[in-house]
Amino acid sequence: MPKKKAAKETIPGTVACLRKGIQNDDENADGDAGQQEKYKAEKWTRLRATGALPEYLLQLYGQESKQSPMGKRAFQTAIINKLFKKVNGAWQLDTSDAQFKDYKSLYERRYSKEENEAMPKSLIVGLYYQGDEQK
Repeated sequence: MPKKKAAKETIPGTVACLRKGIQNDDENADGDAGQQEKYKAEKWTRLRATGALPEYLLQLYGQESKQSPMGKRAFQTAIINKLFKKVNGAWQLDTSDAQFKDYKSLYERRYSKEENEAMPKSLIVGLYYQGDEQK
């Protein structure tokens, strides 16, 4: 009589082990900031290449990470790991974290241009000086 193969050596056993591994990956999707998660990093790279990321996130990743006390690479890893959440089996950009909201408001305050509407001199003279420039 031939010996039975171990559970891991049979096809159903292998599939069961793979499913357990995938479930463990899904449970640990948030992960710690020390280790970059491959799928989140790939999603970041794709979005960055297509220009689908907001400018403030690119600024946070590129410039602000250089000034981080935890180190550039560790800061970038933490950003990417916080930025993506798994929704219905797909990685989605999630900027609802307080860190991203705060940085967005700081970025808009620092880099946005306030536009003031100017009126031509002839209109100002007509409205406020009744057409007399000498007043």
